Amino acid sequence: MIQIKNLALFTDLYELTMAACYFEQDMFERATFSLFIRNYPPSRRYFVCAGLADVLVDIVQRVKEEELGES
Repeated sequence: MIQIKNLALFTDLYELTMAACYFEQDMFERATFSLFIRNYPPSRRYFVCAGLADVLVDIVQRVKEEELGES
């Protein structure tokens, strides 16, 4: 697996805006966001996906923890 040392370029305006809103509201707990796919026309044969590596790593880690009985 590739180890990226500087993640600054992976932060986008949406993430910065959400972080600013949470900070202004004194919200410091872990946040969750939904992952979804819109309905596309039947003729569309592809999806463009970005940023899924972190989601997949988290899912795999959670499954492993559940299998081992850890929380």
